[in-house]
Amino acid sequence: MQQILDSSHVYPVINSLIKKQVCYVWEALKETYSPKKETYIQLGPEYTTEASLEQLLNEDKRLQRAEKQMELLLAYLHFQKTEGEITKSALLKKSGASDAQLKGLVDKGILLTEKRTVDRIKQSAKSIDINFELSSAQDAALREIRSSFIEKEICLLHGVTSSGKTEIYIRLIEEYLKGESRCYICCRKLHSHLKLSEGYKNILADISEYIILSFHRMKESKYGIR
Repeated sequence: MQQILDSSHVYPVINSLIKKQVCYVWEALKETYSPKKETYIQLGPEYTTEASLEQLLNEDKRLQRAEKQMELLLAYLHFQKTEGEITKSALLKKSGASDAQLKGLVDKGILLTEKRTVDRIKQSAKSIDINFELSSAQDAALREIRSSFIEKEICLLHGVTSSGKTEIYIRLIEEYLKGESRCYICCRKLHSHLKLSEGYKNILADISEYIILSFHRMKESKYGIR
């Protein structure tokens, strides 16, 4: 419109056209979320039986001439047995192998790669134990919060700075994570986000990988597991 009218003041004109129903305005939401992908490693279907796998390890000349690939395959079999399914990045990191060595096994059909969509938030830890005690005032506030949740889904916790609200939040987070739920912490200001991020990282050190702290003005690439 600015180019057509050769003017930067186009809003009065547009308003007039809308009122006269000559044109109309609409809004559209653009989806910017992209699912997280991980490459998983699997054993080729020809080598899923004990007999075929034994023959591969003991008699296959392709592996006898490729010592590094043999080491990588043995590492994969070990991790598969001890940890279950394993991602490409985890396998290469734990085995110390290179992409080229993995590609060699894939090209031979011994190993397969499969891309999967994975959840950005890890499942809750099986064992959670946060080692601090609440004061009597904090404990009373926590009991009131639990009681209020029975009647309503929202509870307002009011307290001055450094009154101990964060410890109450953490205790509630602990309870919900033990129940295999997820917790979302919304911060109004950036400095509050940074303060909470550091505080939760220190207190929840053992389970911090299961919690995501984000701020709405941060770019998507900066969202991450703390």
